[in-house]
Amino acid sequence: MNVTVSDRGEGRFEIRSREAVVHVDLLPENGGAEDGFRSVELFLAGLGACTAGTLRAYAVNHGVAGFEGVDVTVRSEEAAAPERVGRIELEVTIRGDVAAEDAERLLAVGGRCKVHNTLHRPPTIDATIAVERSLA
Repeated sequence: MNVTVSDRGEGRFEIRSREAVVHVDLLPENGGAEDGFRSVELFLAGLGACTAGTLRAYAVNHGVAGFEGVDVTVRSEEAAAPERVGRIELEVTIRGDVAAEDAERLLAVGGRCKVHNTLHRPPTIDATIAVERSLA
């Protein structure tokens, strides 16, 4: 999987993966605008989308009776030293006439999505740097 983040100036960045494009802004006090996601919002959105997608796939593939859809709201609290997301809360709403035991099973399945698993077992992160010099 490859994702490319390109600086577009004025606190804006363009993110590309496959044919998908999304824009990210810095905070206004750092030169950004208000019309793009913040990077932490995308992080939270990734968790919410992965949870919803995993839950939905399970419900459809296992024929969970009454399942019509799923919505996930993700809330976070910040922590300091170092600055980071300190707490994440997922509010999962299952639409449809789903039995309570099926709803609990779906919640458990959603909690085993790839992003959730990654947060519990963080990956190794390796970074390299290259300097692109202008020809002027």
